[in-house]
Amino acid sequence: EFRDMRAVYGELPVMRYPAAKDCGPQYIRGIAEWADDGTFAGSKQALWLIYCVNKEDLWVSRVPLPVKPDETEFPTDDWAKATPGGVVPGWNLYSPKWAPATVVEKAGKRSLELRDGDPFDYARALRVFPETAQVRVELDVTPEQANGRLELELCDGGGRRPVRVMLTETGTVQATDAKGVTDLAKYAAGETVSLLITADAAASRYRVQVNGGAARELAMAEAEAKTLQRLSLRTGIWRGLPNEKVDPAADVPLPNPTVFQVHRVKIAAP
Repeated sequence: EFRDMRAVYGELPVMRYPAAKDCGPQYIRGIAEWADDGTFAGSKQALWLIYCVNKEDLWVSRVPLPVKPDETEFPTDDWAKATPGGVVPGWNLYSPKWAPATVVEKAGKRSLELRDGDPFDYARALRVFPETAQVRVELDVTPEQANGRLELELCDGGGRRPVRVMLTETGTVQATDAKGVTDLAKYAAGETVSLLITADAAASRYRVQVNGGAARELAMAEAEAKTLQRLSLRTGIWRGLPNEKVDPAADVPLPNPTVFQVHRVKIAAP
């Protein structure tokens, strides 16, 4: 009997060596002997899973126990008390070897860093909040370059992405609505971008303010989403099935990875 099912690994990276094989995570096994970081003791237990993806890479997932599929409180995160390189409480991280998502400390301040030096993958951080039709999200992020990409999305429980805001490779902050992509502002390397997003899924509308400027109202990209449940931060474009053809010889770390420092995230009911 199965119930309350949730995805542990919900990504489909590009298949670099296509052949007669299935995509996605396969051959899942639990790890016991290797989990020696103390998380098996007391109330801080964790379940460790190992599996291959696309029959190419081996992945490890750490799942805190007891499993908490839903969130009951609206979160505020500034990572001041988080351990650099350690577990990031409350967040679901997708952290490839060449595109890590982790807490770092620079100049005495800690932040959630999304670093992407992978030619075929991205870093991703996802924060679940109580399911609601209306939500307000405040976020401060510092890009170390003006030619990288960071996509911020508010999603429903099924993965629809009605609210989409992007820091793009052209140094522009953009947002997507039912009519297309809209330019909101310019951004520069090393300068913090403050975003305020207020969304009403029931009305299929949302508003975006950049650095305290005038708010821009947009129509949601996917009107089918009537509630919102998670914030997604991703250093690459959204992808579907891994049917892209790539050159395996290019599967080496990029010489100049893109880096985004997320300083503060506050999610609340409006």
